[in-house]
Amino acid sequence: RGEVISMVSKPKIDGLKILKLDQLVLGDSQARKKGVEKNIKDLMASIEAVGLIQPIVVAPKEDSDMFEVLAGQRRFLAHQRLGKETIEASVFDQPVDEITGMLISLSENAVRRDMENADYVDACCYLYEKYGNMTVVAAETGIPYRLVSKYVKVDRLSKLVREAVKDKEVTMDAALRGTAAAEAMA
Repeated sequence: RGEVISMVSKPKIDGLKILKLDQLVLGDSQARKKGVEKNIKDLMASIEAVGLIQPIVVAPKEDSDMFEVLAGQRRFLAHQRLGKETIEASVFDQPVDEITGMLISLSENAVRRDMENADYVDACCYLYEKYGNMTVVAAETGIPYRLVSKYVKVDRLSKLVREAVKDKEVTMDAALRGTAAAEAMA
């Protein structure tokens, strides 16, 4: 506990490469152990629609032509399920030990932050205005139609309800259900 590990030669990203999926393995140093499968189909749809936006991060395996996936296991799994043969990867210049792998995996996952719902609403509504069709917005972005529809509907709520959603006083789902119930009673 509390022991500081000094790395004599700290690994550095050597560049981007297109790697074959059969050259990659998921290592034991993955920080994300739970929820790996959550929304994987949505990720697959996004990759199909717009491609891989962020490369995975890998390190060469010791004495092998294989690479260990350090960050991006869900992107890797989505590529496998889509039947892709290759994936773009940022490649470290040397193998990493399990502790360094865990540090990289944890750092990549910990600093990522989901967008605010208001940003999803604004972006989907902008695209809906441009395309005029929610199905096209869903197809072009890879965002499931059910979510595009929800975001566009939120923008159509009364100003008071939209502000309550924006200020997180009420959830989007509650606002939509409440508005639908009120309209049904009218």
